[in-house]
Amino acid sequence: MSAMEYFHSVHLDEERCQACTICTTRCPTEAIRVYQGKARILDERCIDCGECMRTCPQEAKMGRVDPLDDVFRYPYAVALIPPSLYSQIPPKQFQVDSLVNALAALGFDAVADVGHGAEHTAAAYKEYLRESTVRPLISSACPAVVRLIQVRFDELLPNVIPIESPMETTAALVRELLQQEGRDPEDIGIFFITPCPAKVTAVKQPAGRSGSNIAGVLSMSDVYQELYPRLNHKGNPQGRRLFPLSRPGVRWGYTAAQAFEVRGTHLSLEGLDQVVEVLDDLSLGKLPGVDFIEANACPGGCIGGCLTVQSRFQGQVNMHRNIRALSTRNPLPEGEFQRRYQNGFYRMALPLESRPAQPLHEDMGQAMQLMLQQEELLRKLPGLDCGACGSPNCKSLAEDIVRGWTTEMDCIFVLREVVQNVAKELWDLAQQVPPTLHKRNQIDDTES
Repeated sequence: MSAMEYFHSVHLDEERCQACTICTTRCPTEAIRVYQGKARILDERCIDCGECMRTCPQEAKMGRVDPLDDVFRYPYAVALIPPSLYSQIPPKQFQVDSLVNALAALGFDAVADVGHGAEHTAAAYKEYLRESTVRPLISSACPAVVRLIQVRFDELLPNVIPIESPMETTAALVRELLQQEGRDPEDIGIFFITPCPAKVTAVKQPAGRSGSNIAGVLSMSDVYQELYPRLNHKGNPQGRRLFPLSRPGVRWGYTAAQAFEVRGTHLSLEGLDQVVEVLDDLSLGKLPGVDFIEANACPGGCIGGCLTVQSRFQGQVNMHRNIRALSTRNPLPEGEFQRRYQNGFYRMALPLESRPAQPLHEDMGQAMQLMLQQEELLRKLPGLDCGACGSPNCKSLAEDIVRGWTTEMDCIFVLREVVQNVAKELWDLAQQVPPTLHKRNQIDDTES
């Protein structure tokens, strides 16, 4: 893809959209506008966080995922189980072997827990914190947060830890293991079961790498519908579990687990409101003395993703109870981890790049003129940021006007003032008597 072409997992169903403008005010990057009675998503600003999916009352925003049948395209299919999946299963139905059997019944030959990759990621974070002098360092585990920084806070890109996400690390470990066993790389299909649309985009158009080890991304809600009826299947495991799993890795499914593992002076953030507030502070040079920031775009962490089934509160209850069946910890082989770390196994292959908004004009002089027009327009607007115009706020409306996307009349307060002025002019005009009619009235008064 070229620099100006973007893949997005979030898309709009125009037939459902009722132009309510709720999504425009909730988008953290001001990527949505409402024009001519329908929402529009600006490609260069969308970060696929799913906030519009979460808040749209008409459910007009949806996530693009791969169909479950794609599993059968590969001779050896592996399911990547995110920690958040454990939060979806009621404790009475939860058994590790039963889960493996259920996924085998859906066509998977093996499963690999992303929690195992999360333990590798935590160890890599610790190493990087020891090496780097940059503070605070920001977790790179949430792709929506990484893209938020690329789009809106690019001055903070040096603060993002250049370590791959647990999802990609797990996929790389899977490929390494299976290729060591002699499997053809082309035969291996790795599928991630995602709780959010941002991870779909992270696979289809990765940040920090040229491609992904993952062949497809499946919606957690779609998989769960097929998985749940099979969870009570007993007997010997029909599938294979590739890695051991312990509680610290699974805890990455909800907020504060990363910070607990990495230690140091830290902040744990959940939900885009918190994330944006803290990133604003960091941009202004505030929050000195913080070593590490764990930032999750979804409330509650990944268990609050908009492609999950359970509420994040029920998910917390399920997770606490289900992880009791797991071992306390599986220490990573020290020499093996150090070898991988020194070889750059965990590092992003490419630097994270800024994704600035489209300039007002390609010519710098014209762009400056338009910027002055934008500032002048902004002074005329009411400054209420109500969003009724279809733009997120008055500043974005002023920008949209100078871009030629809309007009001042879309502001209901400007429109009301214009209508009131027109009404006053009409009233004043109605009070004026034509000269001939004025003379006729004088004659009538004399005769009477």
